[in-house]
Amino acid sequence: MSSGQPRCITFGTLHVLAGILSLGSLLVFSAYLLMLYQPLESLTYTTWAMEGATAGAKRCFEVLDRQDDVRDSPSAMDISSVKGAIDFRALISVTQKTELFCAT
Repeated sequence: MSSGQPRCITFGTLHVLAGILSLGSLLVFSAYLLMLYQPLESLTYTTWAMEGATAGAKRCFEVLDRQDDVRDSPSAMDISSVKGAIDFRALISVTQKTELFCAT
């Protein structure tokens, strides 16, 4: 809401008390002001949301464009085919030095 609406209501109230304006006219004018400000607030919110999304996308691309910290060994082999199965065997907790899972 802008500072114009409270001023209009204040001056409108003074005009109603002075008999220059009817109370109904003041209420209709106030409703018209609300109908004017609602789309403007929606546009402002949309602009704000788009700026946030743009900043987030920019940050995502910055992260994706970074060079990897861990480089492959020169003797590393390329994986030709992958089945998609993961097999956990003798999983050990590093902090407690205990075996968490043992599959045979």
